[in-house]
Amino acid sequence: MRLGAAAAALCLAAAVPGPSAFAAGEPEPYAFTDGARSVTGAPSSTDAARLEPGHTYRSSLPGSGKLYYRLDLDATSTAYVSVTAVPGPGTTVAATDGLRISVQDARGTSCSSQAAHFGPSRSPHPIAAWGAREVSSSRSLCQGAGAYYVLVERVGARGSSSDAWPLELAAVSEPPLKRTGATSAPESWNSASPEPVTGQAAERAGGAGFAAASTVGQGVWRTRIRPGQTLFYQVPVDWGQQPSATVELGSSSGGSGYVSGALTLSLYNPVRGYVEEAYAGYTGRQTSATLAPCRPSPTPTATASPTRSRGCGSPASTTWSCTSPRRPPAPSARGPTD
Repeated sequence: MRLGAAAAALCLAAAVPGPSAFAAGEPEPYAFTDGARSVTGAPSSTDAARLEPGHTYRSSLPGSGKLYYRLDLDATSTAYVSVTAVPGPGTTVAATDGLRISVQDARGTSCSSQAAHFGPSRSPHPIAAWGAREVSSSRSLCQGAGAYYVLVERVGARGSSSDAWPLELAAVSEPPLKRTGATSAPESWNSASPEPVTGQAAERAGGAGFAAASTVGQGVWRTRIRPGQTLFYQVPVDWGQQPSATVELGSSSGGSGYVSGALTLSLYNPVRGYVEEAYAGYTGRQTSATLAPCRPSPTPTATASPTRSRGCGSPASTTWSCTSPRRPPAPSARGPTD
């Protein structure tokens, strides 16, 4: 596998075609953040447990229903909550299965909502979605201080496993801007794909979770990935940089047939917010998946917030990416970061 990336959090996930794929042993389990607090989601907002910005939590999402968590926010700070679902090995999921995260105020008004799905891989790998209460002079809703609620729901198709999914929740707050005003990512930017990074690949094993992500910079990196495994990498992002990533899955000396969605490459921003992803099918021949170009992190100004700008990254920070194959790929993987 070959990876090319710049300024992003990358997640590589390999799909699993069936129980026989685990003949060589199950992949390493997801690495939850050390010291993460345990919290129980409530079926009603009335009993919602409080999430404190700056902390990470562990919870569990049942096969049906929905869960509420509470944020107590002031009127000046923007808050983000990312939720990562970690289905266990052997869990049956469909392409449309996933989770939806919504942030609502005390009146039930939706401040933001995002859904994440397993996609073509149909493989039970970690997926993450995020919600936010954004403070902005251009918005009239969700602007006051008080209690806000994080709603976590499972979405999906009939016939999927009803097993509970372990969750990792990360709450983050962003201080107010020095000057108010609308913020946006650069309107004029280079949308062309960058030149491929070349050179000798260096070995770099991926981490098993966001908190355990391996750091890589611009270059070519090589690793191994097993069926059902997800690898996490973090890439430093500076002002004005654009994330760029390509993952190559090497050819195999045996086997036949075609596996759709064999490899998934996902991009997340510094607060574990989903940005985009790319897929690659596999026939035994070498193949690749490349992220589409996205807006760069804005240059530093008194009114520009890199996280709010909807760009792909932010300075002095990192983004994450993971890949997971559905069946054994070539013996190794390599990846450049830009």
